[in-house]
Amino acid sequence: MKVGILTFHCADNYGAVLQAYALQEYLKSLGHEAFIINYRPKYLTFHYRIFVNSLPDGSVLMKLKYFLRNVLIAPIRLKRHLSFASFRKKHLNCLNIDLNEPYNNLDIFIFGSDQIWNPYLYDPYYFLEFVQDSRRKIAYAPSFGVMEIPHRCQKRLRKAIAPFRYVSVREKRGAEIVRELTGKQVMVAVDPTLLVSMAHWQTLARPIDSEQKYLFCYFLSENARYLETAEKIAREKHLTIRMLPMVAADFKKPGTVKEPVGPREWLGLVENADYVLTDSFHCTLFSIRFHKQFNVLPRFKEGDKRGQNSRIHTLLQTANMQNRL
Repeated sequence: MKVGILTFHCADNYGAVLQAYALQEYLKSLGHEAFIINYRPKYLTFHYRIFVNSLPDGSVLMKLKYFLRNVLIAPIRLKRHLSFASFRKKHLNCLNIDLNEPYNNLDIFIFGSDQIWNPYLYDPYYFLEFVQDSRRKIAYAPSFGVMEIPHRCQKRLRKAIAPFRYVSVREKRGAEIVRELTGKQVMVAVDPTLLVSMAHWQTLARPIDSEQKYLFCYFLSENARYLETAEKIAREKHLTIRMLPMVAADFKKPGTVKEPVGPREWLGLVENADYVLTDSFHCTLFSIRFHKQFNVLPRFKEGDKRGQNSRIHTLLQTANMQNRL
């Protein structure tokens, strides 16, 4: 079959790009022609500008400092952006089509993993609401990314999910949400990165030149306690810190990785680490796959309706590693 994958592949996010790549490669291994539909949500145009996101709340001086800091680190972010673009060009079989036109050249649409069904980022293209032929729509392990669906979104989500021929989700809470919305019992499937063999990931990972044993730190949010925890583990394990900066404040922290890191280099940093500390779902997942010692720091407070801790809980419960949180 000719399979079109609709997923979140165009963000400069390691997990997003690697899960898209994994689903593509797995479908190819089954003998299908797999294409990543080259769709970019409108909100990403602003979100991934080099001078970064929105300014924080606070005084004019605080906003000025924030802006100047982002100007200074813009060259590093630009190099990282180019490394992602290079990976997508080389490793993703992207297909440019008009999603509003008939697409008889594709047999099936698979709506892939990651938070494509997050109600706070609702996008009708991740449901292809206007496609009436439900036989051509399959959802493989998408994530809602939240614990609760806002009331204002429930009716639209219910209508959008109902026509799918097959639905699986990535988290246990996601299965509960689908049941609450539609009455359907759906299975919890693994993230696409788990469908690809370890040998494949080891071949894709780029070797890291490091004479020192290191603690790899990869944080998607800013939290002063993260560095305190990293320094404590580094002292106890006699490791140096290698911090991959994802938020502006990380660029000043000890052990900051200054060279551009694309998806292959990121895999190498995880594979060659002696210990991993992260708040990321996919970094946790690859730490498990590469048999690393690791700990996970929760990004969100428990009970936060927009919190995304459920995916970490499902992963650690599945691996019987709840004590790593």
